[in-house]
Amino acid sequence: MKFPVPILSLLAVAQAVAIPSGSEASAFSFEQWVEDIIASPDGKHLSPEEAIDAHLAYINGTDVNLLESRALEKRVTCWTSSTSPPPAWLFRRCGNARIYGTTGGSQSLPVTDICSKVARAAGRVMDSCYRSDNTVRGSEMVSNKAYQLNLNGVN
Repeated sequence: MKFPVPILSLLAVAQAVAIPSGSEASAFSFEQWVEDIIASPDGKHLSPEEAIDAHLAYINGTDVNLLESRALEKRVTCWTSSTSPPPAWLFRRCGNARIYGTTGGSQSLPVTDICSKVARAAGRVMDSCYRSDNTVRGSEMVSNKAYQLNLNGVN
């Protein structure tokens, strides 16, 4: 199964969540993956490829109802394939994956924020909006709704 690897590059990090021991079976979250790297940049973390494997193992071994309830805990909006993201300013592009930022409303004003906030939001979108066709498309309000981060990663 392919995963939109370029999206991982958009998170502006090279590694992931602390590597669990072989006997641990825990939920995997891209958002937590980013948080752990921000907290300890020099720590021992999963590589992007290992993070993908951990994500796939988690979603393939988890009850669908649990995955759906986890998605409902987030403020993320996922898009269907026929939905286009709103007009926005491009934060980062890697391959076919893109992260956009917009102030929302009728204006499309340029926005900036620190990389860690953008990475956290992208992690939340990836946790909630990964689809079986190996794409991730969704958005989340960031920084107390100061702007909306839109992640569009189509493999």
